[in-house]
Amino acid sequence: MITTKLFELRDDAERLRLDLLALKDREQANYQPTLQEEIDAISEALMKSCVPEYFKVAVVGQFKTGKSSFVNRLAEERLAGVETNPETAAITLFRFGEEPRAVVRLLTAAEWNRMTELYEEAPQHPDAYRVAGLHGFNEDIAKRKNSLGELIPFDRIDPEALAAEWIVEEGREYAIACENWATKEGKLAFRKQIQKFTSTREPLHYFVKEIVVYAPVPILKDHVELIDTPGLNDTQLYRGQLTEDLLREVDAILFLTQSGASFSQFDKEFLVRQLRKKRLRHVRLVVTQVDTTYEKAKLDAAEDDEDPPTFGDVKAKEESRLRSEIRRTLDELLQDNQLSEEDGYYYIEQLDSLKVHFTSAKWYAEGDRERSGIEEVRNALFEVLSENYRLTQMVEGLEQSVNHARRRLRDF
Repeated sequence: MITTKLFELRDDAERLRLDLLALKDREQANYQPTLQEEIDAISEALMKSCVPEYFKVAVVGQFKTGKSSFVNRLAEERLAGVETNPETAAITLFRFGEEPRAVVRLLTAAEWNRMTELYEEAPQHPDAYRVAGLHGFNEDIAKRKNSLGELIPFDRIDPEALAAEWIVEEGREYAIACENWATKEGKLAFRKQIQKFTSTREPLHYFVKEIVVYAPVPILKDHVELIDTPGLNDTQLYRGQLTEDLLREVDAILFLTQSGASFSQFDKEFLVRQLRKKRLRHVRLVVTQVDTTYEKAKLDAAEDDEDPPTFGDVKAKEESRLRSEIRRTLDELLQDNQLSEEDGYYYIEQLDSLKVHFTSAKWYAEGDRERSGIEEVRNALFEVLSENYRLTQMVEGLEQSVNHARRRLRDF
């Protein structure tokens, strides 16, 4: 793994640095400045090659593709809130912690005031959407209905009073403790407190910058930070922009698309953006709710008086459909007259090698681990992280610094 190589290189560089420090103390004064230059160069290379505290893994897709359910199955713990109606409205980071807790980071007064000014001048501006959403919250929530078609009762809010309560000069950090992680009831109470800041049914999500949830979950113990994001096609554009901004800094992307659904324009545009940024090798395409597609295929076969298909047959058909959609996307890209031949070959290679995984949170919950595909994605995730671009750069940079120092010392 790339991390093993990095640790070995760091040990090697540190030994060389210590040897040079000892050598400098014994050498003549006129040799010491040259030795100090090499010591400083290696120290700087070591500083630049520090292993990141967390490997950031973003779970991305359109809303209602099952992102939160997928996060929960991947972590083998119900971390993210899963509700039948509201989609995720705030970026939520999941990190390892022996003591379960959450920290909600809210906007500063300066940030909120700037958004308020924009709202007064240009209400349609994307950066004004939080304020616009807060002011339109009563009207919007009054239209919401339950599964029976009945209007959902709610308490009206005073937008100005709410902002005055939650927005402070330096930005408030609101701590949420988990009273009892050992019981189902304790975990549920913990999640419900968090959902006050993540659900579109709650107005507080308009003030949230991010939420960090710490939990004793094995997958997070390996310096993995799972990130549950708002939908890319969220009707509130600022939430989609939050996701796009976040993706600039992540180490791996698990891009979710729903099984059986057509490959949407949002899906295509997302892949094209990652391709143009040369970040597609960090992406794994995860097809969710494959159990629904399989059951439908069996019903269709029964209606046509045919033998039921195997799960392997359905997976192969789904992948073939997706590959065709991806190929059409590639054909559209290659028609661009401004595209260089080098970029064209790169696009072909990257899209053809894009890996696809089929998953079912339902099957995983029922104990059908193999068909659920969750374990396969978990392994693929660590494969992506082992090929991490940032770590590769660190290894290359550290190798060059150590080799350069040794060559220069030999010449010296």
